[in-house]
Amino acid sequence: MLTARLRPTEPVAYSAIIKCLIVITLFQLAACGGKTDSATASTSETLQQSKKLALSVADVRPEAFSWLWNNQTLAILQHANPAIESFQWVFEPDNPHDLGYEANTEYKITAKIDGTLHDISVRYNPPASVSERVDSINFLGHRPFSFLAMSVYIDQEPAIDVLIQYTAAGERYLNSNFEIELTSEGSAEVVESYANFLSDTLRGTSSFLSAQFDDDYLMKELLPRGEYEVTPVDLSTGVFKVIAVQDIKYISPDMLAWWWDHINNLERYRFWQPIDHDAFHYEVVPSNPDLQYDIGATQIIREYIGASLMTLSIAGADPDVIVPPTALTEPRPYYFYSLNGIEGIQEFNGIVNPLPSVVSIIPTSQNQLVHQWKPSESGEGVTLHSTFTLSAAVLAIQPTFGDDLGRHVMREFQMMPYFLPRLYRREWMGE
Repeated sequence: MLTARLRPTEPVAYSAIIKCLIVITLFQLAACGGKTDSATASTSETLQQSKKLALSVADVRPEAFSWLWNNQTLAILQHANPAIESFQWVFEPDNPHDLGYEANTEYKITAKIDGTLHDISVRYNPPASVSERVDSINFLGHRPFSFLAMSVYIDQEPAIDVLIQYTAAGERYLNSNFEIELTSEGSAEVVESYANFLSDTLRGTSSFLSAQFDDDYLMKELLPRGEYEVTPVDLSTGVFKVIAVQDIKYISPDMLAWWWDHINNLERYRFWQPIDHDAFHYEVVPSNPDLQYDIGATQIIREYIGASLMTLSIAGADPDVIVPPTALTEPRPYYFYSLNGIEGIQEFNGIVNPLPSVVSIIPTSQNQLVHQWKPSESGEGVTLHSTFTLSAAVLAIQPTFGDDLGRHVMREFQMMPYFLPRLYRREWMGE
């Protein structure tokens, strides 16, 4: 059973007990020079229970958990763990639409643990309360991105302080590894039972949380943060454009200028878009990574645009050699100009292509990209203008490509507030 029980004692001579306690106390005071601090600390250490555990959740990246903490519902929790019977926010998060938990948020649930129904209250603790126990890079961004600190109260039991740390795992960084530490001055039995309950709940998200995160956050929350338009095909040139404008909070113009030469690998590429991005490597590595993209540096990426999985090449272009299809209105280094090619198509609208590496008939020279950015009027970040100039031949392969790309660019860049400031401040600024 969850609740710790005390065994009844035999009748005793209480006066004898009191005399013994007085003698023991006087002896301890004499040994400590009349001071009681060390004895109190020793007693506290004896009472404290601690448990550590590690687990892995397949097919759910850390970003989905950073969203979950502030967006839990009864339906989500019951999907993860049917033992949960009720859920209610006591103090709702003020801004649940930023990834990372919000301190002083509180909720309560009722759930069966070890077959018995219990009332459980959970309060999110200030991130600074565990600053010595987590990676300091968490504090270089808007909110923590790889941990949750909380206090859990089960019925009338003493609080269980829980620190949950999580990172991307697996060969393709599609899973999440957890390290969890629970401490309490209550019973070891209570700590053990809650640890098992928490583990079951986290593992239970494997079958659905990524899709829920995609639908509820990437689509419903991120897409409205910007706008795009798809132009008609210009019959004289055989091209059309996708033009997108969006404000991105919590990043600076220099951060975005730095990013192009520092994407580096798949792990970081998935930070940028955890659902759509599938593969990354440099075909031509930047020769001088700094705040200006390297002309000639070439990325080979594989990503979902809509329901199609494509391999693309993105080569930094020189605007003095090849005139961009749209005017550059921002000074160096606050633009990125590239020539883009479709190297292969692995899936057509979810159907695997048996010939994914067939060279595309779409001319690379017609596919060009210009990103330009400046400080936003609100002062909270940057305003990004993106212009994709594309061969109309892509519409023969994917008629909805223009709209799919417009949505894709929102899903990408609106993720930047949650990783780019940390990387830039740690790696470029040395913080």
